[in-house]
Amino acid sequence: MPHAPPPLARALAEVGLTAEHGTLLAGLPERELLRIDVPGSDAWRLWQHFRARFGGTGFWPVFVGGHYGTDFVLDHLGFTVGSGDDEEETDFDERPPPPLPPAAILAAADELPFERWVAQRRDPAWWAEHHLAKAEHIERTTGEKDNPIALHYRRFGDQWRNDPPRDPPVEEYRWPAELDQLPLQVRPATIETLDENYRRILADEAALVFCPVQHGWQVPAHLPFDPVEDSERPPSLHVAFLRWLSEHWGAALIGIGDRTLDVLPKRHPASEREALLLAKDVSSYAFEPITGDVNCKVPQWAAFLKHSPFWSFCFAD
Repeated sequence: MPHAPPPLARALAEVGLTAEHGTLLAGLPERELLRIDVPGSDAWRLWQHFRARFGGTGFWPVFVGGHYGTDFVLDHLGFTVGSGDDEEETDFDERPPPPLPPAAILAAADELPFERWVAQRRDPAWWAEHHLAKAEHIERTTGEKDNPIALHYRRFGDQWRNDPPRDPPVEEYRWPAELDQLPLQVRPATIETLDENYRRILADEAALVFCPVQHGWQVPAHLPFDPVEDSERPPSLHVAFLRWLSEHWGAALIGIGDRTLDVLPKRHPASEREALLLAKDVSSYAFEPITGDVNCKVPQWAAFLKHSPFWSFCFAD
């Protein structure tokens, strides 16, 4: 039966909950996390309650969910969901290797801070070497010098070396007209679902997972968020990004979906220029907010980040 350390047990009792209301997530090495399902209508109040008591409990509350449901997201993260009696439904041979232990993910985030990751993505020489390394790896593993995928990467490398995309300064961006701005995010996407018309609505139930961390930005080391196959965005990058958001914008992680991170910013950009500078960095990391689409441009990101009470970072359609 699940149990909670005394500080967390007291925080649960204050809102009429106990660890017995929850289940333990298992299936990944060095990770055993308490999950408690709560009414969607009360989810945001409960997150605020446990966030306010984090300093005393040492457990960060994070919603796990989204359009496809909590179990889908947990399975995507690598956790065993359910009783395990339906093994025929899961092809374990197709699963990726287990993630690194949390300590190793945190160490990797320290080695590559988000600012340095962004600088790499703006460096044509880095991209040229990156694509060349991929081509050489494919050639070694396949034994084919003319492997079409390897040739594809070599062409990419040549393009970055000889004719790299232009990186315009922030002064060249135009603030979007109101009609071109994205809708603001009114609540965390990780406590939403879709209705019959594919509109985002509040879910009847939301899942809170309690992670034993020193800082909220460390949570992706325990819930190994890796939303896009072969994305080059390992869990350590999301740790580094959330740490950067926390240090610069006071942003706190709210939720993790199969393709989305939700955060609550303490501070918003004070000017359009500051918003555009932030948007340039963010657009290197995520494709769009939950209210946008894959064609989201830097000015649209900027207006969203300047005005939206919640921020989401999405990585696929």
